[in-house]
Amino acid sequence: ELINRVRRAVVLADTPWVTPDNLGLDASRLMPEPVYNGKTLKQARAEFEARLVEEALRHFQGNVHLASRALKVSRSTMYHFIQKYHLKTPASLTSN
Repeated sequence: ELINRVRRAVVLADTPWVTPDNLGLDASRLMPEPVYNGKTLKQARAEFEARLVEEALRHFQGNVHLASRALKVSRSTMYHFIQKYHLKTPASLTSN
């Protein structure tokens, strides 16, 4: 059935590529809906920011300079994030 549907879509498509419409799919149902979990935008942003900074530090084995360059922020901003979000110090990140 899938092969037949794809073949039909290829033949009937009026563009060089096959779209969800060509396959008879409702494109609006293909995108997941955002899930509201009760957090404010400020809380969600802070949580994301903390995870991103911690992952960058872990990726660069605790090297604040390299992590700050990757995230395109200053070193002082990275140290601010480490303090603000009570993240592990760079030295303790490398011991995991």
